[in-house]
Amino acid sequence: MQRNNIYQFPPEESIKGWKSSLDGEWFSIEQKVDGIYSKKDYGNPRLQKEVIEARKFISFFTELKYAIKADESSQLFWRALKLGCYKLSGESEVTCKQQKRLD
Repeated sequence: MQRNNIYQFPPEESIKGWKSSLDGEWFSIEQKVDGIYSKKDYGNPRLQKEVIEARKFISFFTELKYAIKADESSQLFWRALKLGCYKLSGESEVTCKQQKRLD
């Protein structure tokens, strides 16, 4: 977070050249620094190739994903999850794990 200056990262609407997005990949950062809480959202940073902050954000995300072994954890989670549909509290998206059909 320090190397990529994530603590001081401006919100999406304050970044020059950042194009707002209503669909696609979405990231949120919630942090409390020096007693001040903030939540910032970033839509489609991979599509903002010309924006320096977007490149820094993707660099941070890639390093973090590798450091916490997110892909391994996700695979283990999905393997252990029982068949069915799931929805996070307060969210509208429903994710289902179903048995594959062999046609």
